[in-house]
Parts: sequence; structure tokens; C-alpha cells
Amino acid sequence: MKRNILFKITIFIATVLFVGTACEVEETSGRLLGPASGTPGEIIVVMDSLQWQGELGDALRDALEADVPGVSRREPMFTVRYIEPSRFNSVLQKAANLIFVATLDSKTEGGRIVRNFMTRNYIQDHPDKFIISQKDIYASGQDALYLFSASEKELAQHIRDNKEVIRNFFNKKEIERLKKGLYRNGEQKKVEEYLASKYGYTIRIPAGYQIAADDSAFFWIRKPGPFDLSIFITYKPYHSEDQLSDAGLIAFRDSITFVKIFEDPADPATYTR
Repeated sequence: MKRNILFKITIFIATVLFVGTACEVEETSGRLLGPASGTPGEIIVVMDSLQWQGELGDALRDALEADVPGVSRREPMFTVRYIEPSRFNSVLQKAANLIFVATLDSKTEGGRIVRNFMTRNYIQDHPDKFIISQKDIYASGQDALYLFSASEKELAQHIRDNKEVIRNFFNKKEIERLKKGLYRNGEQKKVEEYLASKYGYTIRIPAGYQIAADDSAFFWIRKPGPFDLSIFITYKPYHSEDQLSDAGLIAFRDSITFVKIFEDPADPATYTR
């Protein structure tokens, strides 16, 4: 039987999260409305079409469509969907992730429409800012960024200098939504307690997952379905920093999955990577 398996390997390492002080995202709260919608990782960008095709659009695409590091094939961090300001209708307004881009030097109708989402005076009165965020503008669970500046060139440079801030903002929001969805139906508390007592570590396990393997240094749980959802935990002794490189982690993953999980490692038709 062919089996499609979705893998997500989480390697827990003592990690220090550094938040740069050069640019902080100022966040305000909005109203509670109907639920936001959209596919995970999708970001709706509303800005002037000429700016989208120019330097400003290039800076945004570079920030949001960069490849996810550490995976075996190219995959963008986010799915970016551009919308002309005049076409930003009530359906699109329900999107979970929004970005509005406005500059004072844009003379087009699209530029004027986007500026109306925030007052011209705000842009003029806050020359030290280029980014603010707001929750629940049109829907509950929605997160939006406003990117603004006096000129297109200035804003493009702000985005290039602070692309990690923009990425981290949406990554954090996506993780929060993912966790909320994963544990909506509860957790496998008994399995979590078993891991803590036998191995000395614990993770939160969503309802519906079953133990598929419990060997020395390898623990695997899966949720059967048209596309299997799997989580496995494995480890080995540390010898060098090369083990933590992209190539080293992928090689370690493959050495485990080809032996422990794939039905027939010699036949790619029995699995998907």
C-alpha cells in the first residue's frame, strides 16, 4: 500500500532568540468580528500596481518569498498574493494575513486608495516609523502590517533592512494559529506523561495520533489518513558542528526515515519526500 507521509522534524536545541532593537513592530488591537480565512502561510499584499512591479515589490518578494532553510527542496516561506487596491473586496478582507503598502510620492489612484487605509498625516507625523501592525481589522484572528514611508525608495530600503522583522511577525502569527488548530480537539496527555517518565522529555501531542514505533532513540507517532501526519523524535551523540548544518540534518533525517519509516527505501513510489 502506498503511503504519503508528511514529515516535520523538530530538533530542540538551547536557542537564544535575539530581537533587534533597531526596529520593533508596534501593535494595536482591533474589533472582534467574524473569523479570518485563507490557507496557511498566505499573505495578501495590497499596494499600487506600479510599485508592486518595481523596486518596492522586489524588496517585498525578497523578504517573503525567500526559500525555507534546511529543507530538501525549494519552498518559499510564504505564499504572496498581490491584490490591486480597487479589487480589495469584502471576501479578500477576511484574509488572515494582510500587508498594506503606501508611500506619499505615489501619484496613482491605487496609491491614493492604499493611503486612505491610513491618514496622510500619520505618515508625515511619524517619519521615524515605517511599520505598524493591527489585529482584527475586518475579521477575528486577522493580522495586518502597514508599511509606509515618504518615498518608494526609502520604504524599499526599510524593508530590505528589516526583512527578518517582517518574516518573524508573520511566522509568529502562523505558529500561534497552528497551535490553536492542533490542540482544538485536545491532547494525548497519557502519551505525553509516558514520554516524560521513560525518556525525560515531553512534547504536546494533538488528539488522534497513535504510537507507531517506540524503539531505543526513536519514537514515532502518526495520524493515519489520505496523507499521513507523522511526528518522530530521534537523537544521536554530538561529534561536530557539521551535524547541525543543513546538509548534516538532512542526511541524519534520511538515514532514519529510510530505515524506520519508508515502506521500501529502494522504491520512491512508496513514499513522498
